[in-house]
Amino acid sequence: MSFGVIKNNRRFCVANFYEHLSGLLDGEYCSQKTGTKPGQVQTVIRTKRNHVYAYDPQPEDAFVYTWLMGSEKRHLLTTRTIDQYQAAVDWAVGMADQMANPIEVVTVSGVEYLKRNRDALEAHLDNPAPRWSSYKHKLKRKYGLDIDAPDEKHGGPFEGTHSRYILKSRVTLAQGESA
Repeated sequence: MSFGVIKNNRRFCVANFYEHLSGLLDGEYCSQKTGTKPGQVQTVIRTKRNHVYAYDPQPEDAFVYTWLMGSEKRHLLTTRTIDQYQAAVDWAVGMADQMANPIEVVTVSGVEYLKRNRDALEAHLDNPAPRWSSYKHKLKRKYGLDIDAPDEKHGGPFEGTHSRYILKSRVTLAQGESA
């Protein structure tokens, strides 16, 4: 297995993983592209005490997975849209030295994403998430409860705003009922 490596702003080949860990092969130009898909290049980024393996995005890619590589299997850390590829790589590089194993940044197409997440997506269709705004609307209109919903900004991979629902009305439970 060979890996593409950035060194002195040029891409070099490493004959295998173990040779990479013991030191780069200077002067060998990487003409063979490697990766999870034909023609995809994998870049190895060396941090102080770890590595990040980042697969370059392809035109058909829609999502970026960030995986923690384990001794027996890898663990999914984050999923982002392809427009956040560089942010995913930057995050992985920033986190790598805090991890026991290397981090892998893998790009996937929308079709691959749907195939890999089919069961979870179908479960979501069968059991949709709570519709909080609908519940709030019904409680306000049908029962006359005073519910405030100020917008709050939040960061993270899907930065934006959300509402926090605050019940302003005093509510008591009827005898024999539980919350």
